[in-house]
Amino acid sequence: TVHEPENIWNSNAYNKQDSLSTRDFLTNTEKEKIKELASQVPDSIRNRFAVLVDKWNFAIDHNPKTLYSASIHSYAKLPEFIPLKSMGKQIVPLIMERMINPSDFYFLVLYEAVLEGNETKDDSKFSESEQIRAIRCVKKWLEKQ
Repeated sequence: TVHEPENIWNSNAYNKQDSLSTRDFLTNTEKEKIKELASQVPDSIRNRFAVLVDKWNFAIDHNPKTLYSASIHSYAKLPEFIPLKSMGKQIVPLIMERMINPSDFYFLVLYEAVLEGNETKDDSKFSESEQIRAIRCVKKWLEKQ
């Protein structure tokens, strides 16, 4: 007997936890709401955030400890991360706006650091990807707004 592996994209997957669902994606309405909330952050904070993010991204792309790391948590160990974290909760809408972009899922470590773990506990599954965790985090935050 030949056993074919079940495709996780298939709604008939044996392990339903591994199936992707609509809750794993942001709707256009959710994205627009996040952009609206982020636009309410004062320009001075937005500009400082943008400059610090550019420096952080440069460090991520050029530091061997992060360049070759499989963990987004290594990004939080860079010196360039500290000024971003020190901006505090005022940047949460800007972090959420960045996490709209699937490739910016690593902003999840900044969100967790800014909130110091107080509000970041979620119902994630052990096998869940960081990308899906980031989407769920954005949705959960949006529900509180």
